[in-house]
Amino acid sequence: MAIKIRTINCLLIIFAITGCSIVGIRPYNSNQNIVAPSEITPHSSPTALPDKVYTFLAPFDSLIFENLSLSKNYMYNIFVKLVTPHVGTLTIRIRDPLNRTFDVFESEIYCEPQGGQFFTIPFGTVLDGNYKFTFQMSSENNLNLYIRITRGIPCLHDKISPDEIARTILYRTTCFFDGMLIEHQFFLDTDYSYKFYIGRVSAISSSESSTVWMNYGLTDPDNVFFILFENQSVASVDEISKISFGTSTEGVYTARINIRCEIQYVNIAYAVVRINQISDIVDPNQTQPVPQNETNSQKGTFYLPSEWLISLSIGASIIIVIVIVSYLSRKKR
Repeated sequence: MAIKIRTINCLLIIFAITGCSIVGIRPYNSNQNIVAPSEITPHSSPTALPDKVYTFLAPFDSLIFENLSLSKNYMYNIFVKLVTPHVGTLTIRIRDPLNRTFDVFESEIYCEPQGGQFFTIPFGTVLDGNYKFTFQMSSENNLNLYIRITRGIPCLHDKISPDEIARTILYRTTCFFDGMLIEHQFFLDTDYSYKFYIGRVSAISSSESSTVWMNYGLTDPDNVFFILFENQSVASVDEISKISFGTSTEGVYTARINIRCEIQYVNIAYAVVRINQISDIVDPNQTQPVPQNETNSQKGTFYLPSEWLISLSIGASIIIVIVIVSYLSRKKR
């Protein structure tokens, strides 16, 4: 009898330990999304930006800001204004941390009696790091030019609503050159509407062709190709191109953007935003009805929760062990 009691106690202890470990198990959910840090929240700019009047000497002079630290994905605005009664031709170039040069401005600039002519030149960044700004002035007289560089909002944030920004699944600012092709892969749900945004964020000098052409295509998980934009010009800095796309299949989609231009480099920002569900996803073609002649022969299936099955299995095992122990004890007597 003592042997039986000790055996039962041991089994109860094992059951308690096993039960605790079972409760602690959490199954892996393959549908869980791993959210990576979004590029839509850029870093802050750590250094002061120019805000001052500078003198340029005739007939040609230049001013260089060698290491202006800028943050990626932000729009920067270059404000220039001639503050002396003269005329000159101003050229502005920007070199990024990878030594890529952008010709963003070239124009005659003059001072009006009512207060002076001014220009604002936008430039959206792709990289964190030190940028070089070069201001070159050609004039017959010495003159003074007011220069101010300010950081604005993140690229496209003035074109996309705050609600859509919160539902952005792809956001990039990329430096393109002529003929460049880039691909992005991302997961889209079925029967959902998505909005695709794309726009140029760096200004182009008037001495160069400002037209930038794009081909923008999307391939679904079944390898079906959709044309979003074909041989279409990319919107200017103050505008944006957008298009809606509804899905019929869930899975990984591949977006391909091809850019053609006559300039050396151009920065383009683009985003994909999740909008809303289109349908209730009811497809009769995917339903498999039961044949009429087999209706009465169908056997019902009863399912128990996995926790119940585990407990019943352990309980049955304990009963079997008790019966065996009792049998052995009686046989020993």
